[in-house]
Amino acid sequence: MTVFLSHAWDKEFTDRLDEAEWTLVSSEPGMTVEHGRMVIGLPWPLGKRESMIISKRCTNPQQGIVHVAAHSDDTVPEGKITRVNVHTAAWRFKALGGDRTTIEVEACVDPMLPVPAFLLNLVQEGWAKSTLQGFIKVCQKHGEKRRHPEFVDWK
Repeated sequence: MTVFLSHAWDKEFTDRLDEAEWTLVSSEPGMTVEHGRMVIGLPWPLGKRESMIISKRCTNPQQGIVHVAAHSDDTVPEGKITRVNVHTAAWRFKALGGDRTTIEVEACVDPMLPVPAFLLNLVQEGWAKSTLQGFIKVCQKHGEKRRHPEFVDWK
């Protein structure tokens, strides 16, 4: 959880992430809300895409579950980067006991370009796989050393 929640390693595990900025909106027991700006460099002909998202993290210590749901906010784009519409993006972490955790990721994103569906599917499937592989590598590299205090006792 430390790797996912700190944002310090976002660029290390998120495929094609060029920029990321996060601001805490609110935090209370069991619920944290953040506002984020991410710039992803996609392959030609897509180019760079910006997403402005609201992310809500819900924790359930009794069940050992962390669920993070995100979607685009409705701020007006500035600059020359095309704004991506994130209909939904969700991460679900479930503690299995010991050092084992299941991770599920689901995303529905419109890159705001008229591209063939097969190309869009190829990019999105590749993103999910490479991001999860990168996340696992970063966890193996940093996670054991810096366990998140909120989740260290979860079984």
